[in-house]
Amino acid sequence: MECLIRVPYIFHSNMKSVCHTWQNLLSSLSFYQERIKSGTAEQLVCQIQPLPSPSPPSQEEEEEEDSTLVVSEFPRLGNIKKEDGLSIYNYNNQTWQRIRPNFGSVPMFCQCVTLQSCGKLLLLGGWDPTTLEPVPDVYVLDMVKGPSWRRAAPMLVARSFFACAVVGGSKVFVAGGHDNQKNALKSAEVYDVEADEWRMLPEMEEERDECQGMCLDGDDRFWVVSGYGTESQGRFRDDAECYDPATGIWSKIDGVWPFPSISPRGTTTPIAF
Repeated sequence: MECLIRVPYIFHSNMKSVCHTWQNLLSSLSFYQERIKSGTAEQLVCQIQPLPSPSPPSQEEEEEEDSTLVVSEFPRLGNIKKEDGLSIYNYNNQTWQRIRPNFGSVPMFCQCVTLQSCGKLLLLGGWDPTTLEPVPDVYVLDMVKGPSWRRAAPMLVARSFFACAVVGGSKVFVAGGHDNQKNALKSAEVYDVEADEWRMLPEMEEERDECQGMCLDGDDRFWVVSGYGTESQGRFRDDAECYDPATGIWSKIDGVWPFPSISPRGTTTPIAF
């Protein structure tokens, strides 16, 4: 164990092929928790990103290349086409990885959140790349057992450009965004990762499209910052709303975002492995 927890994450897929004992060990959450505890975990920055990619590989190249995890120089060159997937930057050793989806195209503008407590990364909502309409789709990337993808229970409301944050380690809160008619939304919902279930929350006081979600360390409240209403598109509000799961009540806080022409939305998320 003292040796294995020091092996870089990039080689974990190969190590699982050594024997059943190593496969079971490296597929357990306790192994990654031990890496974090010992200070040997690596910091990964995950980005949803279509990239230029070369022409389809030859049969020999396909046999040598893992179908899920691709490690290569970045970016790749060749005859250009778009390749959906997740770009992962390893801060510790300054390398890039590509993780390809096994469910078709990644929704455009989908949200990306990580659940450090269970070693999972979620892609939520966004636009269907063909119809350009919001979708309720949710996909889970299990970084411990795989990396491997699975389709999770969809959101109760199809939405895009919404606020999203992990609260309490195993709950994902979403709120606002817009529907397929570009109407800003007040609705909110929460996802229980362990139960794979969504439930609706009370509505916010205001419509909030292109809002930003967050949760402060040590605080179980869900914050939805700025955004704009259907009739005030592009003029970002200066306030925020905060949902307290203990009381089930939203409260409004003024003066949080003093930039009426700038979106508060972020595009990256960190995770340690």
